Amino acid sequence: MDVKMIYGKMGQITIFIVITIIIVAIVIVIFLSNKEKNKELEIQPINGFVENCLVENGEESIYLIGETGGYVIPPEPSLEQSIAYYLHDNKNYMPSKEKIESEISSYMDILLPFCINGFENFPEYTITENSLTTQAIIENEKIVFNLNYPLSITKEANTYQIDGFTAEVPVRLGIIYNAITEAMNNQMERTESICASCLYDIGEKYNLYFHVLDTNDTKSLLIIVRDENSKILDEDYKFNYAIKLGLGENEN
Repeated sequence: MDVKMIYGKMGQITIFIVITIIIVAIVIVIFLSNKEKNKELEIQPINGFVENCLVENGEESIYLIGETGGYVIPPEPSLEQSIAYYLHDNKNYMPSKEKIESEISSYMDILLPFCINGFENFPEYTITENSLTTQAIIENEKIVFNLNYPLSITKEANTYQIDGFTAEVPVRLGIIYNAITEAMNNQMERTESICASCLYDIGEKYNLYFHVLDTNDTKSLLIIVRDENSKILDEDYKFNYAIKLGLGENEN
């Protein structure tokens, strides 16, 4: 047999093997892709349900901490309306951003099980739940909720695993926090009085409104920071905090 013919046939066989491998690889990729798509379709109702709970409870949590000054339960000292003092006895009690994130996360861990309610709305699924933990991350123009919540989901003959969920609420809490931080830095330079023009300038800088209200507590003021660019429960988002002015030189 001609050597050229032998090498020619071997070359054809090699090409055939390569083409076969490529076809098998394509079939496997298509199979896995379709399997992944089917998985997404099967568990999409569960994904959507939990994500909706994250958003709804997230809005409630954000609203609550705005009412109280960043806490689920305001610590002492606090104004009689359960609003945290950021200035009291000439000391700065403003919480860190990480503390507010922790408060939101803790409240979410309490709320979410009531919203999910053991997935009673999904009798066609068999769902094994594990404990859940929420991590709230305050960014400038949104709050990101990362939920660690391992689930084993069975429907008919198929079982799927989910480790967690993510959702976002578009509230400019990070910007509000930065504005209040700037306002408190100014306030700590003159604890016996409030600089209304300073608050106005900071509001202009961050596109916010600072409202200063008297309270029944002597020398205590309620500060409401309102953001027309953030909506919670169909209203402008508001973040409250209180300050108790120090005594002037003639009042000692």
